[in-house]
Amino acid sequence: MRKVKQSTTKNILVWMTDSSNRAVFKSGLTLVITASKDGAAFAAITPAVTDRGNGSYNLALTASHTDTLGDLWLYITATGADPNAVPLEVVAYNPLAVADLGLSYLNVAVGSRAAPGDAMTLTGAYDAAKTAAPESGGNVAAIKAKTDIIGASVALETGGNLAGVKTKTDLIGASVALETGGNLASVKAKTDNLPASPADEAAVDEVRRLLKNKLTINKTTSVLELWNDAGDTILMTWPLTDKDGNTIVLTGTGPANRGVPS
Repeated sequence: MRKVKQSTTKNILVWMTDSSNRAVFKSGLTLVITASKDGAAFAAITPAVTDRGNGSYNLALTASHTDTLGDLWLYITATGADPNAVPLEVVAYNPLAVADLGLSYLNVAVGSRAAPGDAMTLTGAYDAAKTAAPESGGNVAAIKAKTDIIGASVALETGGNLAGVKTKTDLIGASVALETGGNLASVKAKTDNLPASPADEAAVDEVRRLLKNKLTINKTTSVLELWNDAGDTILMTWPLTDKDGNTIVLTGTGPANRGVPS
């Protein structure tokens, strides 16, 4: 939409089409023009009209035609031609003014700015309370100590390790700390049976030898013998008795390793 500065003259070129042959424009017409300002009713206007040839006409609008801001519609008719509607927009500035668009305050503001290198003066007192003090509580140092452990190129990890970690952590419930299904209680019940000092491995070592080392039966004394790792010293013996506590008398021969003789 063509723009026109308010209350100024403006030349508008319009074209009129031959109503009997719309493929050509028509010259030599007498134009009848009405105008609507900012949505108001159409009213007749009589700008000077000049036939420019080839079906074109110049309308010389006056300041009285452009005195209202907003849309300005021209409705043009002529005998032997199709009607033509021409939209304009009346604005408060000059769209043809290259320097400042005709705005009165624009150049004043630009011209009053300090030149490069000029000293600047504060217009109010300096308020130190509004200036953030450097962090001094040790928080930054603590964060740095933790983040220094992270590799310099964590963001460039391409070996699938991060994806693997994500896969594992995705299996963890979103509210592990609030687990109420009895699973933690079950684990606790089992671990309560563990000795208070698991670091004492004497009992564990005794079971290991019982499962691994050589076992023999002394038929003379009716005892079961547990040997050391080297197999040259008896570490422990157990008497062989029946369910009533009676010593079992062994006969026959058998191997000198794990198992009882047949």
